[in-house]
Amino acid sequence: MKPDSVEKSKFLKHKKHFFALASFWVVAIVVFFAAPHVFSKVVTYKGEGSIRENIGGVVDKIFKEEVPVLDKVAYDKKMLEIANNPVPVPPKPTTKIVTDPVTGEKTTVTVEPSPTPPPVYLWPAKAPYPNPGAILPFNRIIAYYGNLSSSKMGVLGEYPEEEMLRRLDVEIAKWNAADPATPSIPALHYIAVIAHADPGKNGKYIGRMSKENINKVIEMAKKRNAIVFLDIQVGLSTIQNELPLLEEHL
Repeated sequence: MKPDSVEKSKFLKHKKHFFALASFWVVAIVVFFAAPHVFSKVVTYKGEGSIRENIGGVVDKIFKEEVPVLDKVAYDKKMLEIANNPVPVPPKPTTKIVTDPVTGEKTTVTVEPSPTPPPVYLWPAKAPYPNPGAILPFNRIIAYYGNLSSSKMGVLGEYPEEEMLRRLDVEIAKWNAADPATPSIPALHYIAVIAHADPGKNGKYIGRMSKENINKVIEMAKKRNAIVFLDIQVGLSTIQNELPLLEEHL
């Protein structure tokens, strides 16, 4: 055999080994992700856990969070559904009687309507798409509104905590039954800054609620995994002045 033939034979042999080893690892990785329970039973050893557990820890760190993607087709469809625009009714054909000028014979003919442009609706308004994972429009937020210091500003302060939460549960269940395609999320909408009729000490015609009351509402919300809205009635103040005072709660 010629020297160049020998070298070629060695190359092909190493090439076969390379592809065999590569194929093994490809199959192993597929089994690892497709059937991890099988993988964990096959490759284990006595000691500090299985190979899968050790490798899995690294893999979990790499693939721990999937990058969310907004389904724009589903978003557009949901927005049209929420808009509830009337379904266009196409015009119907009409009939008319035509008289022959020579014979005087009358004939009924069908007249097809002229094509009409589709109606233009103001809603849904054209706007940028939301970030992936946005709560709306794929969910519905059902909020109880009010202030803990007043029974006349909304249901949030009208009833004791447990009764209020029970009523919220009932309301959520009603909406989920009425529209299962749009899951309802509970929320507590708390008026953290209230507009007043008198100027008060700060001259801003507002009253700021205590941190204790705000935290109390947040704790209530945790019992239902609910969203918390902190409402600011600015009076003569500004959002720029009031928002930093609530930053610790955000």
